[in-house]
Amino acid sequence: MITTKFYIFIDADSDFDTITNNITDRFQSDYPDVEVETDYDDDEEMLSISLNVDTEDIEDIDTFLCEEICQENEVYCEISSENAEDTKNYYFDEEDKWIYKN
Repeated sequence: MITTKFYIFIDADSDFDTITNNITDRFQSDYPDVEVETDYDDDEEMLSISLNVDTEDIEDIDTFLCEEICQENEVYCEISSENAEDTKNYYFDEEDKWIYKN
């Protein structure tokens, strides 16, 4: 399983459903069978949206789609494998490139 997480820093009064739906709908255009989980950290004021795709290869996730979602919604992205050995991170407000960790 590959997990794609989108992170956004927002306060607790924000409309989580609208933000989650925007990101999820866009992602589901390419991955219709995705499992969605959300979590809000009150201390960090951060919403995370986890989208789990039933595949084993981290390269199966379309990074261009993730970049578009990040730019459109001003969110950060992390793609990781189930064993968490491989990760890719993208920050919409930085150098417009992916950071790979193995």
